[in-house]
Amino acid sequence: MKSLFRVGAIKVVARPRLWPVAVVQLWRIRRSGWWKSFPFLPFPDMKYIDFRLTTAYGYEDPSKHFESDLVTYLEWCRSWRKLSK
Repeated sequence: MKSLFRVGAIKVVARPRLWPVAVVQLWRIRRSGWWKSFPFLPFPDMKYIDFRLTTAYGYEDPSKHFESDLVTYLEWCRSWRKLSK
């Protein structure tokens, strides 16, 4: 799981136009009550991430498609956001 986040972070860091979108999307999936427990950072709940990866990829290894899917998703969010204004 951590390797997926690392790879995803590298893909996003290489595309500065996606930085604001990635921050907004991470904020939207933050864990409820994140400020109440250590490390006091708005990280997503790992159960939610596992659920989303399972619904997206089944029980197949998500690392095969995750990199391109993440970039495609963030590009879609970026374009949708521009169109909705």
